[in-house]
Amino acid sequence: MKIKKKAATGFQKKLLRLIDEFCAETGVKDVDLADVADWAVKTERYIPPRYDPVKQLRKEMQRASRQEYIVDDNGRPVRRRHAYRVKKGELQLTLWSKIEEITRKNMRLSARGRRGGILADCIQLTLDLQYYNENFNPGDPIQPSFNFEPDLIEKLLPAEYKDVPPDDDDENKKPKSD
Repeated sequence: MKIKKKAATGFQKKLLRLIDEFCAETGVKDVDLADVADWAVKTERYIPPRYDPVKQLRKEMQRASRQEYIVDDNGRPVRRRHAYRVKKGELQLTLWSKIEEITRKNMRLSARGRRGGILADCIQLTLDLQYYNENFNPGDPIQPSFNFEPDLIEKLLPAEYKDVPPDDDDENKKPKSD
């Protein structure tokens, strides 16, 4: 099997080698990356670099921004902060706005970016499954559906329902006698 890797950085290649070394040394095939990271640090195969506090704080702020939700009047969780990309000169910037303050133009940019990420995941899953089905799958091909419409409809249904059944003319008639 020929493995052609996407253009990984030198650092990413080092991390992948660490995972392979862990598997070779321990015999584990289904790895928990927390175990690999713990092993790599304890065996001093990986010495954590000093971190730029500004860069680290930015990453934590991004994570916090993605995790902030508000609840709308219908009880639905809505992501409050949205990222969108703009170009300023040669720089590509990622800006964030609260949903109650973001312009329509920037919300469209945010939605386009998130949709592009979903599409990229679907493409990669298709390629992965095609390869698996052609080379390793002993059974019927695994073929996911990318029609998310039924899932969206189901997930957007109300989470709570009234305990009272809907009116039914047959139920409102005289009680049946045994």
